[in-house]
Amino acid sequence: MTEMDKLDAMLTEKGIAHIYDRAFQGGVQIIVPDAQKWYWDAVCTPYSYGGKAGYLEAMGINLLCHCGVEGWLTAEAVMILVDAAEKLGRKVR
Repeated sequence: MTEMDKLDAMLTEKGIAHIYDRAFQGGVQIIVPDAQKWYWDAVCTPYSYGGKAGYLEAMGINLLCHCGVEGWLTAEAVMILVDAAEKLGRKVR
């Protein structure tokens, strides 16, 4: 099971609505949408930080509290970020 498959399962288990794009720039992407655009996303592509090794790159100010990206993440690390952001009152779902 890939890190993205693990993240998909974890988000589903927590009841977090998301879109799993299995044809994103030669890799995969999960988007957690809101009514306008999206709260955050995670990608694993040949061009993302850690993507060639199967790790995830996450992006989204609500998730990371900054406008950059975080790479070389496992699915578990992304979920830790989700839980931490929720505790801070940030909209991540």
